[in-house]
Amino acid sequence: MNKFLIVICLIASFFLVSCNNIEEFKSAYQTEDYESVLKLAPDILNTDFNAENLSYAIMAAYKTGDMKLASQLALLYTYSFKEFDNNQKVSLIILMYNDKTIEAFYAGQKLVNNYKQLTITDYSTYYKLASLYDLNEANSFYNSISSKLFTKDKLIILANGNPTIVQILTLLESYYAETEGNSDYQALLAQYLEIVSKRGINSDGSLIINLAENTLKNKPKGELYLGDIYYKLGLKTKAVAHWNNAMEEYPAEVKSRLFM
Repeated sequence: MNKFLIVICLIASFFLVSCNNIEEFKSAYQTEDYESVLKLAPDILNTDFNAENLSYAIMAAYKTGDMKLASQLALLYTYSFKEFDNNQKVSLIILMYNDKTIEAFYAGQKLVNNYKQLTITDYSTYYKLASLYDLNEANSFYNSISSKLFTKDKLIILANGNPTIVQILTLLESYYAETEGNSDYQALLAQYLEIVSKRGINSDGSLIINLAENTLKNKPKGELYLGDIYYKLGLKTKAVAHWNNAMEEYPAEVKSRLFM
């Protein structure tokens, strides 16, 4: 009889400690004591493994900057729980942005196929992963969303993949018409010039440079920008010529470049 009572008491004390730990775990998360959450997480998940507790551990790792642990826990979440709720969405986003394996691509695929309210950055990140692991999927994904996107968003997304020179020129020309060559247009133009230069196809680079000349020349800010482009290409004489054309409007900026 005494042994039976001892066993009952031990079981009761175990559940009491377990309940206290869970309350401490949840309280630590609610008060943003993420270090305590991570210290308690192994015991909590070992005794009470559920979606809520695991999501607390994931966010605690994320908030403390331990992205490796956050990604590992997020991967565990996606394998353990199949409902496409907000916790699943957070886990998929963490995986897509921080995992360096094909798991990031699979996470992105689940994300774009099951959630509607995503950002252009989410789309760009997934497109980049798809371009690495499945080019057909990347093209199919872009084609499925392109009709809903603004020209700028199309350019931002395609910059993360392997667009054709026809796609690049068509979109840049459209964006120039929309913006009259503002700073956003100029930044994207420079980005695409860098993209095509890395391909080592001189003809593609020349087409982008010709577009830059046609759309930026004779505009003070554009001349400054053209100079920057030629300087990056190692064509210092052309760079200086364009910078000098911007001297009247931007003397300080030009002088800083001339003495680089």
